[in-house]
Amino acid sequence: MARPKAVRRPSAPRLEPGLTATIERMAKPDYSGPRDSRKKCQNLLKLRKTGEIDSEAETLAERWLNDYQFSDYGYSDFMCSPTGSDYIKGDVHTFAVSRGLAGERVSLVREILGDTAHALLVQVLFFDYSFVSVGRILLPGADDATASKAVRQRSLQLLQVLPNAYKTARKIQKDTREKLRN
Repeated sequence: MARPKAVRRPSAPRLEPGLTATIERMAKPDYSGPRDSRKKCQNLLKLRKTGEIDSEAETLAERWLNDYQFSDYGYSDFMCSPTGSDYIKGDVHTFAVSRGLAGERVSLVREILGDTAHALLVQVLFFDYSFVSVGRILLPGADDATASKAVRQRSLQLLQVLPNAYKTARKIQKDTREKLRN
């Protein structure tokens, strides 16, 4: 005896909209793209994918970003791997010392790069503003394309200098600690 064909039952139509940001959220400066397809800016990832910065610059930019978040706001996302069995959890004092050391590294990088370069780093990496938005802030008289191109070039130069500045800051910090121990 032949089996009857399986009947496909129609599924109910999806009435809820897709998960997208609200119009107000997409109007903020950390979104970029055309009006109907605006996406969250990920400047560091975009520059890495296009090959404009190398992996070392990306890694040290992320370390600087972690230090900046930790020193200014007291939180960090840099513990990706599980801790070892010999890990001893710190207390309030070790947390404060670690936060102070991160703040010192950030201030040393600020001294090496200068205040305007540091402000650009904060806007591009921490706030993750699009190059167009930063261009509107820094170059209000220029059109969006020119301002975006100028900010992108300046950011590329800054991200290529940042690894040496960060390494120098860590070396200064290490040398200072060794002097204090002796």
